[in-house]
Order: sequence, then C-alpha cells, then structure tokens
Amino acid sequence: EVRSRENKVLAYRQCFFQRINPITKPMRMDEIALVDANNTFARIYTEPDSMKEYLSCLAPILSPLEGQIAENQLNSGELTAMQQFFYYFWSKKNPNDPQSAWLAYRSEVEKVNYTYSTKNRKGYETERGRVYLKYGPPNTIVKEVQDPESYPYEIWHYYKVNNQTNRRFVFYAPDLASNTFRLLHSDVRGEVQDPNWELKLHSRSQAFGPDLDQ
Repeated sequence: EVRSRENKVLAYRQCFFQRINPITKPMRMDEIALVDANNTFARIYTEPDSMKEYLSCLAPILSPLEGQIAENQLNSGELTAMQQFFYYFWSKKNPNDPQSAWLAYRSEVEKVNYTYSTKNRKGYETERGRVYLKYGPPNTIVKEVQDPESYPYEIWHYYKVNNQTNRRFVFYAPDLASNTFRLLHSDVRGEVQDPNWELKLHSRSQAFGPDLDQ
C-alpha cells in the first residue's frame, strides 16, 4: 500500500503466496539394512575403529533418532552395519555427492579437534565443538580470560541460526584450569537457557553468596 500523510490509500497491489515447510523424512532401520555400501566411498574405511570414530564425530549433527541408531551401530561394532549407516546418512545429506559432503564435514571436525580438544575429550565432544559443527563458525567471538570478577568466558554471536537471527552462546570455564568451556546459556531454541547466566558468570568473586537468586 501507498498511503498519504492523512493515511489515505493512494495505491495498492496484492499477490498470493504460500510458504511450505516440508517435513524431512525420518531415518528408518529397515531402509538402512537394505543399503548396499559396496562400491561406495564408505567401503574404503575397512578398520572398525576408524569407522567407529567417524560415526562418533557425527553426534553434533544427528537428530535424536539418528543418534539412537548410530549408537546401536557403534555398540554392535559390526563393520558392514556401520558402513551402511554411514553411507545412508551422507546420501540423505547430499544425494548427488555424499562423499564430498562427508569430506567437507570431516575437515570441520579436524578444525574443532585442533582448537577445542582437552586432555580427556576430543574437540567434537566438547560444547564449543558441538555448537561449531552444528551451527557453523560464529560471526564474532568475544573472549575474556583476565577479568578477576568472572570466570573465563567466550560469547559467540551468530547473525543467523537456521531461521533465527541475532543469537548468542555463552561458554565459560568454571574450573579455571583447563580448556574445557561449558555452555552456560544460549537464546537459540532448543539449547540451554539460564536467566541467571550473568550472575553465575560473575560469581567467581563470591560477591553474591551461595544464593544467586537472592
């Protein structure tokens, strides 16, 4: 609509549109069992330990159902079954070139392993590694490790996460001695949300006492 200062409609145009949000078809065990992984890129991984590692590093990007299926395959330790799941997963991600999709993701896993690994956990098993692999690299990162009033922390800012805009993740290291940063708060739907995150972040000085709400 074009309106005058007196709010009178001077001209208008209208059109019809629809927004469609298709539901992704869930993964099915019977379909996986029928997958022929022979002559696919999954077949080149012939060591069970390597295949277990590749399945494990998918955890940040798996749905709850996919994670449950992957865990069952890992517990079985059966190489062919793991190869079938692995190929099936990436063929759903990129039907035209599943291998390229896997190699691109593997490159990101190597980055988080290099940056966020600790003594007992690989990078993709940490909170920062999980968020990075699930949502991609943040647009900006604010780091603070010298503030005596707060625990070391990082605030990751994303311009866009899926269909959400201007979202943040707050990580902190309450033990002070390691590279293990825990996710304290995020305003992304489905992630940890804590309305007292600022108080907890600055409770290092004990100024608030044991009762943060008070």
